[in-house]
Amino acid sequence: MSSDTAAGTPAAPRLRLVTAANLLLVGAFLLILATWLARMAGEGVGPGELAAGGYDPKDVVPFGITWANPIGWLYLVVLLVYLFAAFLGPVVATWTVVVLARRWERLTAGRRTLLLAALFATVTVTALRVSPLLEPMNRWLAD
Repeated sequence: MSSDTAAGTPAAPRLRLVTAANLLLVGAFLLILATWLARMAGEGVGPGELAAGGYDPKDVVPFGITWANPIGWLYLVVLLVYLFAAFLGPVVATWTVVVLARRWERLTAGRRTLLLAALFATVTVTALRVSPLLEPMNRWLAD
């Protein structure tokens, strides 16, 4: 059993859940970003041309998206997490702040650092996702 607090009491499931929620949102964003960058590099095109519609994001899934393809299912799950992250990002960030505020003194330094880093990453990813900087990526994904 792990211990996440300075007093050595068992880790609260809420701490694990808020950490996992932050990391899930950030992980989905990074996976989509890496796919977008790899597709641009592989095709030798820029962001504007990639988002113009000639390069479908579903084409990166090996063997296509079918009910029998587990990679297709993974693609759909990551896509749904990414699409809902615009709404879930602020909720998860607020939840993280509440958990940190309530348990600050009882958390170990490592857990505090992890939650603060996850909070920073979630806020950054949410801001980047709705910024004009990544608007071509969102257009490509919505294709």
